[in-house]
Amino acid sequence: MFTFPATVTSLADVPSEFQSLYELTADGRAAILTEGLRKKIEVGEGLQNALKTERRRADDGERALKAWKDLSGVETPEQLQTRLTEIEEKFKQQLADVDKAYAGKVDSAEMIKQVNNIKEELTRNHQREVAKLTADLTQANTQATVLQADIEKMLKQSAATTAIAEHKGNANLLKLLVESALKPVKNEYGEYVVRVIDVDGDERIDTDGKPMTPSAYVAKLKQDDRYAGAFEGDGATGSGARGGNLRPSGSKVKNPWKKDSPDFNLTEQMRIEKTDKRLADQLKAAAGVA
Repeated sequence: MFTFPATVTSLADVPSEFQSLYELTADGRAAILTEGLRKKIEVGEGLQNALKTERRRADDGERALKAWKDLSGVETPEQLQTRLTEIEEKFKQQLADVDKAYAGKVDSAEMIKQVNNIKEELTRNHQREVAKLTADLTQANTQATVLQADIEKMLKQSAATTAIAEHKGNANLLKLLVESALKPVKNEYGEYVVRVIDVDGDERIDTDGKPMTPSAYVAKLKQDDRYAGAFEGDGATGSGARGGNLRPSGSKVKNPWKKDSPDFNLTEQMRIEKTDKRLADQLKAAAGVA
């Protein structure tokens, strides 16, 4: 891991993603990490640590699901459903075997009673077995649903953290917004991929005709003047906004839900609720409004 020394003899010693945090000395022979830039590094380290944590949680979740499925003596919902189908076939075959064994021999009331008793006992045993397997299946489905939800949540968190860090965004402001636009799905190989969805839950397609990636989604947010203050400046304006944006350099996102603030504005709240529900949810969460 790069430790961000205060001085390096050459920018070549610094990973490319961190070279912008160093300034060359007057003679051009060394690069110095200034105090102001060191603060940016601390923020960057925080994002990287958060990213590693989310990746680790997602990996742990996948391993947990596999371990649960492979654990000796613990059957998956698919295995239990297969067993239910098998015992139904077995029960039908047992009844057929009884009829075959007594074919042509049921010639008295006593024999009829004997055959019926056998079938009734087989039916009781079958019902007990079905009841137990059905209860096991219900429990297994509940456990699988909870575990599946946890894994999908971790995948969304990991993808959102990665994309935000990649574009130098403020995770506290953007994470809820980005996560709400993501959905883990399985591709044709049965592997999880995280897709970007629209307000109707449909996958968004990028300009190249392919599914939009979380990184591309955050890149679009960065270009949107409404979210400019949630990104680190690119060096051109000093803020997340680019040169052609209307938001002035150094400005921040106004939050009309933040009480005891000059930005508090009921009319603006209604406008954002109608035009951008995700932004509204993000701003309300940041202001501590339920």
